[in-house]
Amino acid sequence: SMEALRQGLAERPDCIVFGVGTAGCAVAAEVCRANPAASVYLLDAAPAPAAPRCPGGETLRLGPPSTPGAYTEADMERHTAAALPRLDAALLNHCRQVAVVAALGGRTGRAVAPLVIERARLFGKAVHAFVWMPAAFEDAAARPRAQAALQRIMLE
Repeated sequence: SMEALRQGLAERPDCIVFGVGTAGCAVAAEVCRANPAASVYLLDAAPAPAAPRCPGGETLRLGPPSTPGAYTEADMERHTAAALPRLDAALLNHCRQVAVVAALGGRTGRAVAPLVIERARLFGKAVHAFVWMPAAFEDAAARPRAQAALQRIMLE
């Protein structure tokens, strides 16, 4: 359950938690509220008012879309590349484990979660990915894209 996930992550002092995308950030912000000393990073492209608040964490805001209101895959790649130095600085933390929480149905989760996992593995961290797929009633086109992101996560 989501409550068990939140509680389990909040009790891990040796783990950095990355919430990716709006849904992943909401869960990670709950971890932050449960344990303000936790190392929590929120990576989202949502405008600032929509982002969850995380008093003890850091928000790595991805930049604006090239076309207002319409993020493209190229926007996600460009903004993610710009965030890499801050992401790498977070991964240099003396923790041994990284947890990534993301929904793979949206653009941010699908594009950024595999990259965060790849970078964490490059730094020699044990990675725990908590991801969820789009439901059957959601955008039918999102499912194959989410499946491709899941394959990337599993292969890296």
